[in-house]
Amino acid sequence: MKRLVSIVAAIAITATLFTGCGTKSEDKGTQKGSQTTSQQQSKKPVNMQLATWGNDAHKKMYEGMLAKYKEKNPHVSAEVLLIPFNDYQQKMSITKAAGQAPDIAWLSEMMLPQFMETDQLQDITKLTTDKEYDFEDINPGTFDPVKKDGKYYGVAFSTPPTLLFYNKTLFKEKGLKTPIELFKEGKWNYDEFLKASKAITNKDKGIYGAKLVVSDWKAWYINTVDLVWGFGGDVFSADAKKFTFNSPEGEKALQMYIDMMFKDEVHPKPGDQITFESGKLGMYVNTLSYMNIAKSIKDFEWDIAPLAVGPKNTYTRTGFAAYTMFKVDNDPKADEKLALFKYLTSKDSMAITAQYFVPPRKSILTSDEFKKLYPEHIQESFKVTILDRLNTAKVATTPKNFAKINTEVQIFYDLLYTKSITVKDALKKMEEKVEPLMK
Repeated sequence: MKRLVSIVAAIAITATLFTGCGTKSEDKGTQKGSQTTSQQQSKKPVNMQLATWGNDAHKKMYEGMLAKYKEKNPHVSAEVLLIPFNDYQQKMSITKAAGQAPDIAWLSEMMLPQFMETDQLQDITKLTTDKEYDFEDINPGTFDPVKKDGKYYGVAFSTPPTLLFYNKTLFKEKGLKTPIELFKEGKWNYDEFLKASKAITNKDKGIYGAKLVVSDWKAWYINTVDLVWGFGGDVFSADAKKFTFNSPEGEKALQMYIDMMFKDEVHPKPGDQITFESGKLGMYVNTLSYMNIAKSIKDFEWDIAPLAVGPKNTYTRTGFAAYTMFKVDNDPKADEKLALFKYLTSKDSMAITAQYFVPPRKSILTSDEFKKLYPEHIQESFKVTILDRLNTAKVATTPKNFAKINTEVQIFYDLLYTKSITVKDALKKMEEKVEPLMK
């Protein structure tokens, strides 16, 4: 960003100097500059859309970045579309089918398989040989979800391990060791997690020990997959061809999730929108993007830590999301779209978006500027929780028919939330409904 501002300033100063002098060589320079400006202004106006499921803060950030882009490309106007996460995939499918898809779109690990398998994304492999772009600066492991048959179809902008925000004040009041202290001692496991949740819960004050629901109660997959991994199971097979949730490991994970709400009562009940920033939660699972809200908390002390370690696995889910472009035959905006795509995924742009998202560019991850984006009091925890765990985090497997599978599974989660079915029966019926959809 600083580099971009400096360049714009330099151009402005140079233009002023040329205007104030009258030699022939300087006049030629002025004429050349005028021709360049004239050429930019004479280009046909291009309107583009960037689709996201973020929040107002994200939207404001992107609008600022796009305004800077327009300063150098006055013929390009770009609009930021903010679409609710649960409606996002369907919205993309509908607009693509209607030939009205956004020019550049966020896609999560759960959405990518649908569009990758049906060949609806634009191949961006040419960027691998673009020296100015510096493709090698991007962590190669982040391309796995957007790479097929040796070709690339997107660039990640968010690769954070799921983490735990915890209310340090509540832990102190109960005389408990904090999650980060227990993690450093090698003792931060499910038993300690539940013990702390029970100790912190205070029904009279409306305080709960923990909340595993990131943002939406219907997002069942991201709300429980870390638990399933911790017990040694998985929701889908590695090749995304089998529904493996209905297993002893899956049952233990789902039972723990439900028991936290209805048996132990240490977790908010379904539908409850209680927030961490309210001070009513001891622990809250989310990704780094929540940091912007957490930074504004003044009423209590807080910190971050890795998720509790399960009895079988220590994997942490990566909240993967990438910039992509939908394929359009004979696209008249193809060159302009790729140019904007390069801008959004450049080092300068990712240095800006790093305030919300863990970037895939190595040059940013290792920079002092990246560390300074986050509060001083969490710097040590940040290294342990984020940087040290990037190599052990993994993207959750998602079948290409996930949109339909998601709807079917949610039916049984709703039954669990109303205590209308047992965990064992719910998993059995999920398998019966989902298996045919995966073939």
